[in-house]
Amino acid sequence: MRSKVVVGNWKLNGSLAANEALLRALLAEIPRQSPVACAVCVPSRAQLMTGLTLWHAHANFIAKPEDTRFERRPYRAFPAELRKAGWQTFATGKWHNGPKLFNECFADGGNIFFGGMTDQNHAPVHPYDPGGRYPKESSRTLHEFSSAAFATTAMDFLRRRDRAKPFLLYVAF
Repeated sequence: MRSKVVVGNWKLNGSLAANEALLRALLAEIPRQSPVACAVCVPSRAQLMTGLTLWHAHANFIAKPEDTRFERRPYRAFPAELRKAGWQTFATGKWHNGPKLFNECFADGGNIFFGGMTDQNHAPVHPYDPGGRYPKESSRTLHEFSSAAFATTAMDFLRRRDRAKPFLLYVAF
């Protein structure tokens, strides 16, 4: 069945029933209890931050450092460049690319979720630490839907930011 997934099968030329049938057939093949190897958010967010291709984002952010099959490329994260240029950089929400890169990119933040899948009504979040230390003990558990907490944190930043300086606000739901 997977061999039928080719670009030509996804044309939306009025053949929605055929596309729906194909998707249902593919879903029927997926084992219900099998774990997913990797979510798309890790590489896509790494691509957004660095401009790396999917393959180089994988090499730099997902592959284990000892895995020599991947060529690592130097990169610069755009929020880090803006921060160096004097911009206010603030982030809230999900961050999958490690505390070190987070603090290189952002001079401030709040309700930061380091991790993957979680109960969105009880997500463990951290306050911003200028030293880049985010031990599990410093987290607190949200008691509201995470998207609402992240949005509120973003709005709070917008109200209190220095209006004389440019800013980058990164909100990841």
